Amino acid sequence: FEGRYEDALKSYDKALQLQPNNPTVWINRAITLRRLQRS
Repeated sequence: FEGRYEDALKSYDKALQLQPNNPTVWINRAITLRRLQRS
């Protein structure tokens, strides 16, 4: 998803619906939000 942060964010949101306790997804989602300047 290099440079495609909006697409990455959507994918992480879908992944969290399937695996809400997956810390890797939460971390990657947070990094993506930071790169989008959101939190």
